[in-house]
Amino acid sequence: MNFFRPMTDLLQPIKPVLDPLARSWGLPHFQTGLLDNLDFCDQMLQALQDYPLPDPLRCNLYGSYIGPGPGGLMAFFWLVQRGHLDPALVRDYLGCLQAGPAAPGALTESAFLPLLRWLLVHWRGNTAEQPLCQLLNSNAISARARCAGLRLALSSEGVSPEWRTRLAHWACRSNHNDPELPQANAELHKAGFQECVRLGESPTQLVQEALRQLQGQLPASAGQATLDLLENYAREIPPGLTHSALLVLKDTSLSALRRRAFQMLERTHGPEWIHLGLRDSDAAVRSWALQRRNLTA
Repeated sequence: MNFFRPMTDLLQPIKPVLDPLARSWGLPHFQTGLLDNLDFCDQMLQALQDYPLPDPLRCNLYGSYIGPGPGGLMAFFWLVQRGHLDPALVRDYLGCLQAGPAAPGALTESAFLPLLRWLLVHWRGNTAEQPLCQLLNSNAISARARCAGLRLALSSEGVSPEWRTRLAHWACRSNHNDPELPQANAELHKAGFQECVRLGESPTQLVQEALRQLQGQLPASAGQATLDLLENYAREIPPGLTHSALLVLKDTSLSALRRRAFQMLERTHGPEWIHLGLRDSDAAVRSWALQRRNLTA
């Protein structure tokens, strides 16, 4: 999406960037047709971040070729910090971000968190729930940056306690009746359960919610979240719930969950679980059980 009218004469000062980039695409030199390709434009914006340019020219270039990728997100940061985008344009841009798993070159924590921190201050006192969710969903940020951003938002003074709870439940997909928000990125799922606990919610209730989600769209992360909660908050979760949860998990079709469940069952309920693990259909579970049997023999 273009916020400013593109002008080909803007490109002459950045020829030293464009020609090498075009060669990396298999062309002898830059051709204007490349500007129809979102990926090329995003790589161009990434290359321009450290390239010396007068601010007016940078403003026009960023506004002309901004897109939803990592380079576009950094260009957006530059534009919004300097007051070049009004609130409507900010919302329009965030609404155009593409949700999904982190794309190649996605922003790291060190690149993304300053942008998010600035926006949280900028949004203070305003209703910005949906734009914040759209930003955290973006495939232009890495999985680690996404989860770190969730934690940053939940600790921000500019986010009300009610919205913190809503955001944490949005991340772990327990807000079944919250149609105003987009579905949370899958990379936020497991982290959302941990953030709910940090906000003071009951680990017991969160284990029960995670178990309910084993039959949903994200069984692997729901199972991993369950196991993490059982390990990290063992003293706060009733032993009966822990045992029943582990029995459910050791029978799932996901071998990584079964392996962890067998390991925890051995620690909490004795070595007989080693022998049951020897009969598991997964080679990794059987290998673990064999090693444990040899060590305890």
